[in-house]
Amino acid sequence: MTNMIKRGQIQSNVIMYALIGIVAVMVLLFGYKTIKSLSGKADEADLINLKADLKKDFSNVKYGVVKERSYRLPQGINGICFVDRIIRNDCAAHPLLGPSCTDDPSNPLIGNIIADTTRNVILKTDNVPESVYIERLRLNCCNYHCAKKKGNTVEIKIKGMGELILVE
Repeated sequence: MTNMIKRGQIQSNVIMYALIGIVAVMVLLFGYKTIKSLSGKADEADLINLKADLKKDFSNVKYGVVKERSYRLPQGINGICFVDRIIRNDCAAHPLLGPSCTDDPSNPLIGNIIADTTRNVILKTDNVPESVYIERLRLNCCNYHCAKKKGNTVEIKIKGMGELILVE
């Protein structure tokens, strides 16, 4: 008779297992939220690094120097576009440069950034685009041009032209 379990013991085991289950679920949820938060911070850091790399690469270009750079796009960034603040009316008929230019971006958010004179590099996203200002930036003949995307990278050519930095 000493091996028999009393009714009170069964109920205490069930309560103990329930508490262990609740604690396990709480630990899993906390771990999931922490990992998700760290992932978001890593994406934010990648974006900050991309902006810093762009500024650094453009600031180090001297006259006659040609750099071909490849930039890895962080998650959420779909491309890099450049805006030239000097308006040219003689470029539309140019046989090589005119057709590759996109002077009329259809996205109204990008249109707002183009209208803003303090930013000239647009990092396109699905939502609100990020942007940066780079001094001395010029395009060949367009006022707005996006770098070609290959996978999750874009490649651009930077040419030092004295007072200006030409982007292709």
